[in-house]
Amino acid sequence: SHRCDLLCPVAHLMRGVPPFVDPESTLRTASQAMVAQGMGVAVVLGPEGPSSIVTDRDIVSALAQRADPDTVWIADVASSDLIAVGPTTSVLEAIRRMASKRIRHIPVKENGEIVGLVVSEDIVHLVGAESSGTSTA
Repeated sequence: SHRCDLLCPVAHLMRGVPPFVDPESTLRTASQAMVAQGMGVAVVLGPEGPSSIVTDRDIVSALAQRADPDTVWIADVASSDLIAVGPTTSVLEAIRRMASKRIRHIPVKENGEIVGLVVSEDIVHLVGAESSGTSTA
């Protein structure tokens, strides 16, 4: 049985498409979209398409600084520009990009469309699930 390792394409590991929100969405609206899809991240859609990512951490930080969830726009709290990988990018390359940008989620883009999401937590599960002493056949 073939075990997926760090050289496998991210397509093997990615979750479904994250929710999309408008830059003018409020923190509450974006939170609702994230909860509805069971994801800790949403993609902010600018005029030219996906422009940035907002995470649960971004929203929590904003709320901690007394941001009003019903008036503050998601564009004002989104922390990272959109860095994406392709479905054939290796898990290892995705990890390197995530580490260099200190991000925990990276969208997967194919033909300009976001087709999935890689989450650092899933990479830990991938590595943790490796049975020790697997031979490379």
